[in-house]
Amino acid sequence: MIIIGIDLETTGFDPKKDRIVSVGACALDGDGVEVGSMTMLCNPEMGIPPEATAVHGITDDMVYACPPPRIACYMLERFVAAHEMDVVYCYSSTFDKKFMDKVDPLIEGTTIKEYRGVLNTVKKNLPDLPNHKLATVAEHLDLPRPDHTALGDARCVAHLAHRMML
Repeated sequence: MIIIGIDLETTGFDPKKDRIVSVGACALDGDGVEVGSMTMLCNPEMGIPPEATAVHGITDDMVYACPPPRIACYMLERFVAAHEMDVVYCYSSTFDKKFMDKVDPLIEGTTIKEYRGVLNTVKKNLPDLPNHKLATVAEHLDLPRPDHTALGDARCVAHLAHRMML
């Protein structure tokens, strides 16, 4: 069994007006050993607001020559398909799915069929944490620390899904 954690970094929180600037994925085998990862910056074809850059560190200059989000999301889909999976884990599946849904109609042969969020499971199983931010949960469970990069957060989510779901 393979668990794939994904994460997106974006220009903001509203999928109607904001865009993806980075995708990341991390695959773990049933023993929790990393068997693959991918990450890709993408040009959102709009300016990256300073408040978004303050979170993930991605600037307009960094993405100037990068492909658009549909290419990065296609590569993410291919990564998932290469592991013969159609389910991915996200910290907040609602957030990631809304951004992917915006891009998915542009991708022929979408392979991701289900986005499973782990946040609700975390809230149910760890109700006494001071908050349920990914970094807080990772520290509490001694998981790889998220770093607001798509790959770093995807790696943390994959380990969290492995720990909470199995």
